[in-house]
Amino acid sequence: MTHIIAIAFPKGGAGKSVSAVSLAAISADRGLKTLLIDFDPIGVSSSNSGLDKYSDLSASKLLADSRPKVSSLIQPSPFGYDVIVAGEGLLSGEKWMDTVPMGDLEIRAQLEEDESLQQYDVIYLDSPPHNGKILSGVLIAATHVISPLKADNENAQVLPLFINLSSSVNRIRTRFNMDAFTQLSYVFTDVDERTNITAEIKKSVRESLDPGAVAETVIPHSTAVKQAGQNMMPVVHFKPKEKPSIAYNRFFDEVLQPLFFGPQRKATSHESVAIA
Repeated sequence: MTHIIAIAFPKGGAGKSVSAVSLAAISADRGLKTLLIDFDPIGVSSSNSGLDKYSDLSASKLLADSRPKVSSLIQPSPFGYDVIVAGEGLLSGEKWMDTVPMGDLEIRAQLEEDESLQQYDVIYLDSPPHNGKILSGVLIAATHVISPLKADNENAQVLPLFINLSSSVNRIRTRFNMDAFTQLSYVFTDVDERTNITAEIKKSVRESLDPGAVAETVIPHSTAVKQAGQNMMPVVHFKPKEKPSIAYNRFFDEVLQPLFFGPQRKATSHESVAIA
């Protein structure tokens, strides 16, 4: 079974694309055949995967009248996983989704129609940093959702809106006889533990959600994340011993290992490294 995991939260700067690229790279490192599709018009997942985000082989081609087969747009990244880059026309594609019947279902339909995608163990879908047709379409296509967010007031204010959107999407899925997606986890990113506001918001968000909804692992702030982007690399490959890289591996173990391998799989040496 191919797991389709949306990395979704409608707020820019929440660490969504860095998380998508990091988890794709870790999944490939763990032996999973992995595809990352970049539906974020900014294209950070594409460029951080070492690829030209404006390539003609792009996700924007899927959101137009003359759309090719999904698998025809795939490019290999230098980091062991495959990618469909964002392209230049995703915002136009979002408008196109408004013009076609049941446009919200378009991304899911195209993924289901291409049987060659069943070769993948996991497909990650990066999503736009705003509410709209593409975000809804990504959530309808996903089997599971991971939501990165910063521990700040702006992200905390957006959280209830995202929860309402998720509920609306699952009602649509039910209407079309689809199972609801599973919200695997919320995860705090770019965390600076030295500030009081960080601790207060983390506590408030955890209390507002169901027990266990927020990952115990947090992704710490580090300049290595920005440096990795400047070098067009996932941070987990750019500086694998830096705290964010170790944290993303720990998050994989906490949240994704049970999904892919079951809870009893023995950790490899790099998985068991503790954050200093």
